[in-house]
Amino acid sequence: MKRRDLLSPAGLGVAGALIACLLLIAAARAHASAVTDTQAAVLAPLKAFAAAFNAGDRNFPSAAFTGDCTTIDEFDPFAWHGSGSIRVWYRETTGGTTRGYRHFLDAHETLTLENARIIRQRGSNAYAVLATRLHYMQSGKPRLQHLDWTVAEVRTSSGWRIAAQAWALLDDAAAQNAAETKVPFHIDRGVIVFQASMNGRGPFDIVFDPGAQGVLTSVAAVPLGLKAGATAKIQSLRIGDIEFRDVPLPVYEGDPADIFKPSPNEPAVAGALGPEILNRFAVRLDYRAQTMTLTPLETFAYAGPGVAVPFTIQSDDIPLIAATVDGVSGIFQYDVRARPGLYLFEPFLQRSGLAQRYPSTFDGVATLTVARKTLANVATRVGPPRTGAIAGATEAGLLGYGVLSQFTTTIDYRRKVIYFETP
Repeated sequence: MKRRDLLSPAGLGVAGALIACLLLIAAARAHASAVTDTQAAVLAPLKAFAAAFNAGDRNFPSAAFTGDCTTIDEFDPFAWHGSGSIRVWYRETTGGTTRGYRHFLDAHETLTLENARIIRQRGSNAYAVLATRLHYMQSGKPRLQHLDWTVAEVRTSSGWRIAAQAWALLDDAAAQNAAETKVPFHIDRGVIVFQASMNGRGPFDIVFDPGAQGVLTSVAAVPLGLKAGATAKIQSLRIGDIEFRDVPLPVYEGDPADIFKPSPNEPAVAGALGPEILNRFAVRLDYRAQTMTLTPLETFAYAGPGVAVPFTIQSDDIPLIAATVDGVSGIFQYDVRARPGLYLFEPFLQRSGLAQRYPSTFDGVATLTVARKTLANVATRVGPPRTGAIAGATEAGLLGYGVLSQFTTTIDYRRKVIYFETP
């Protein structure tokens, strides 16, 4: 946990929507089933502490700790042990003095519990390690810390309680890059290409691809001295004013054109990035201005005029949203790497009845409705599903550059929403 400085501030037709909801429910159930009742019980005291802390409650959260809990933290005196010491630590964590408590409230500190790295339990004892984020304001600017919270617990007559805890500060890199950055890009045959620097070299041309794990090609690997076929840890990846630290990326052994073949007279690409960006930042794509704006998810709050469209994700990382073709609802891939405006999967055409409405040589549909906006005479291609049997059974097709470029879209992976604005 961060040290409290007492002298300064601390730190959104019907069938498509129904399918989307069912996908969300299925994902939630699958996740929930992965957490056993025992694990949920072990996590309960951690959640009790986070709830009290985030509410700014100065009353000691007795549902979280034993009375003699031992603590190791990053601020002086670094170790608290013995009867009642946990109460002293909690008081200092929430500001200590009355004046310090006011600073604590002004800092709007929020602790977010992320994934449990380890949960082990035997008898009346348990051990857990959780990834956490601490977001706060300092001198009017948002900051962020990543910490691992390690706890040892005992089961009491009142439930599980934390008997020992240690807070390990992992980095402040995201906190130092909390402001948003705007990055120019160019469109090459419908694909977004932007520039990034790595380990002080570059800039390199990078493809934005939400549907695939990031990868580097020889264009970057050779000047950086990276081994083909291995996974490299990029110490510094800079996009605009934002820097990523220690980013693992596989190095592709083959031709860079296998990743993306640029137009003639354009340089070969150094790689592709997608989830590596979207898991950290809300991404606003303005096709007219050809800019990509990155805002840290921890500080992002959408305030524009766009229509909020919820999305789900299956195994290929491509967002799936609801849209309507000639009055027939379906689930479509939001695919910024696809060149056609609208690509319809053949199984959807058959089961929807649209195949009887159009001749086999048709090249456009009458209407496509996305985010309450209806586009007329949309250029369309038809073919097999691009992501296998699952897509053929559940998805209608994909929305590509020709459609998406008529909007300014903002992708928020944290809330699973894409905001569509009409320029």
